[in-house]
Amino acid sequence: GLTEMLKDLTMSIDDPDVWIRLLYLYPDEITDELIDLLEAEPRICRYLDMPIQHISNRILKQMKRKTTGDDIRQTIQKLRERLPDIVIRTSLMVGFPGETDDEFEELMDFVKEAKLDNVGVFQYS
Repeated sequence: GLTEMLKDLTMSIDDPDVWIRLLYLYPDEITDELIDLLEAEPRICRYLDMPIQHISNRILKQMKRKTTGDDIRQTIQKLRERLPDIVIRTSLMVGFPGETDDEFEELMDFVKEAKLDNVGVFQYS
């Protein structure tokens, strides 16, 4: 998996000035083992690009995502607890077919609560 590949990669690079940035990791790909590696390996940046896309369980299911809103919240909480200096970037989608005003408000509340470092928002088209 990803964690083993990253371990192999860091072991094969002797240059301490080479660093690795993890981009486009879905929340279900952020495992305890990956967080352990992030804690242990200084050459892996404390930066994650995690495309959340939405927080509503119904919308996530319609998008065929593997996680729930609670899963996403727990992943962010775990990252913040174990890696206090982590930077989390995400992208969110608004206007998904059938999205209700309440689901949009749930997403806006989540953005405030999660204190994400960088957020890109795009409209479904």
